[in-house]
Amino acid sequence: MGLIDLDQSMGRMRQYELVKPRWSTDPMDEKAFGNAPARWVIVMSLVASMLPVAAILFLWPEWARSLDADNSTLGAAAINLVSVSFLGLTCWYMCQRYHVTDVLGLRAYSGDTLVYLALGVPMVGASVLGFFVLYVPLVHLNPDLAEWLLGNPIQLPPWDSTNAAWTALLISIMLVIVAPIIEEVIFRGFLLHRWRAKYGTWPAIWLTSVLFGILHGEIIGHIALSVFLCLIVIRSSSLVGPILVHMGNNGIAVLIMGVTTSVGGSEDSSALTQVGEDWWLAAIGGVVSIPWLTWYARTRLRRPATAPLSPS
Repeated sequence: MGLIDLDQSMGRMRQYELVKPRWSTDPMDEKAFGNAPARWVIVMSLVASMLPVAAILFLWPEWARSLDADNSTLGAAAINLVSVSFLGLTCWYMCQRYHVTDVLGLRAYSGDTLVYLALGVPMVGASVLGFFVLYVPLVHLNPDLAEWLLGNPIQLPPWDSTNAAWTALLISIMLVIVAPIIEEVIFRGFLLHRWRAKYGTWPAIWLTSVLFGILHGEIIGHIALSVFLCLIVIRSSSLVGPILVHMGNNGIAVLIMGVTTSVGGSEDSSALTQVGEDWWLAAIGGVVSIPWLTWYARTRLRRPATAPLSPS
């Protein structure tokens, strides 16, 4: 009878550990990240990102509809920043809930800051290549679907007023600083380590990357970006490197948007027309990204330094 009671007590202890994991001593608290259920993380993240927008649509519907027609206004930029910040608070809650102490893995960071930031260049090239590989055929096969997928992207406003400068500043802060940190914690922190513990390294990388690509719209380029970021975090046991790469990628994208805006761009042409006219950018993206990323993978991304974690 005593053995049965002991076994029941141990079962309750194991069940309790799934809900309240112990403080991890591993770099970046990989085991603590892996204890968060993936479905719960995804649902919480989606709800948190949409809740501020839904509240504004409910409270001020006319103003929200006017913002939806122009994604380059100060109000739209502020709403996007609030939405991303609310998602950041949700990430903080999840880290507290699952006792993730060293969230970014600062203890394991090697200090290759410039190398990681420079990787933003080939990542942007890969995104450009993937964008045109996906959309050039789609524009001819199904223009309506292509136009729906392209949607109404965030844009920098023309540099003609103080209001425009504040708008550009908010968009830059959101895309270059806030979003990379939050997305890396969610995708390469919680989801990657949860799926890696359950399914192994490569299934986890592909699951994380496909989901990352789908949620960003431009699937091919973002899958490539995510695969590299997953390999970096597994190799380094730190989120600092992927965050810096992500910041470099987004920073260059924002810089390109700013240059396009300052030279006038083609405001009257639709996104579909631009895809058809600018297909040659895919060649530039491939020339920049493929040799650089191949070199980095061969020299820096060898066999992962850590083994897959076993589920707690």
